[in-house]
Amino acid sequence: MRVGMNPVRNRYPTYSPKRIGVASITFAPVLEGFFREAKDVIEVHLQSIRQTIGDDADVLVFDNCSCLEVTDFLKAQHGAGIIDWLILSRHNLGKTGTLNWIFSSMPNEYIVSTDSDVLFRTGWAERSLEVFDTFEKTGIVSAQPGFFNETVRMRQIAEKMSGVLTDVDIDEVNPFPDAFEEYCDGVNASEDIRAQMAQNRLLVLTPPDGETRAVLGSTSMQFMIRRDAARQLVPLPATHTLDSDDHMQINRKMEDLGYLQLSLLDPLVYHMGNTLQGRHMAEVDEVRRKASISIKSAEHPVARRQRRSFLKRMLARSATRNTVFNQLIRRVYSFLFDLLYSDQN
Repeated sequence: MRVGMNPVRNRYPTYSPKRIGVASITFAPVLEGFFREAKDVIEVHLQSIRQTIGDDADVLVFDNCSCLEVTDFLKAQHGAGIIDWLILSRHNLGKTGTLNWIFSSMPNEYIVSTDSDVLFRTGWAERSLEVFDTFEKTGIVSAQPGFFNETVRMRQIAEKMSGVLTDVDIDEVNPFPDAFEEYCDGVNASEDIRAQMAQNRLLVLTPPDGETRAVLGSTSMQFMIRRDAARQLVPLPATHTLDSDDHMQINRKMEDLGYLQLSLLDPLVYHMGNTLQGRHMAEVDEVRRKASISIKSAEHPVARRQRRSFLKRMLARSATRNTVFNQLIRRVYSFLFDLLYSDQN
């Protein structure tokens, strides 16, 4: 039986959530192969969030059944106050399955969904909120233009949303070269994909006062969504752990609900990918310096290539030049990954 009365009853107020809540979804079943640098990438990712928004946001991490090294690291980050809310799942619910939890439960007025390999830059939150305040019926804002959005499709959406774009000028502009190349590097786009995306023109919205402009369309790797809109999206389908069509349901539902999906003209987030290499290294080093993170710098690509065995070089060359061989390697990799880590899902 209970003896006495709980000493906290009617004495302490509950926590008041911040206006913005950032939700990061993590998954690294091992720290090998593709996931070799996952923990380091996640650390830079989390530090970049805190360094750009401070304590003005609640940070939630939902881990989809990562390995022990990663979950121990996340627990340490939670203990250090970098993470406010930490959910560790014993099962991989998939990205949209996890978003069902996030969109249904986060109490913040604005909810930010982000992949765990995104680097945040100063001003991303403030600029995103400015877009919400400027354009009527805005439901989603990404802090990076979506260069993959086809111009014809965006024009169709603009016509459909004409009722909330009254007095807004819509101009087609060519992709910004530096931002475009950075985006392509982040998603490891092939030359063919780069050429296809380069054909797309951005639809830039300019309000009557001309102060805050935005690009029509958003990205899936990072976006800010109004809580009331997020609640209307669930349940989302979750057929696979990572399924583009499942995630596209967010865009389709938002469109059907009459919400604008926009993005900033300037890329104030960057998709680092699964390694800490490439054009963003100066920014990564600055994040590390501010956080006093001591991580051994990634080996320079040239030095690494020099130590590759002759066989590896030959296989890599064959995979690049021979489409059939490339597809075979991808299938074998997928099979081995499922064989080794299927019990992690």
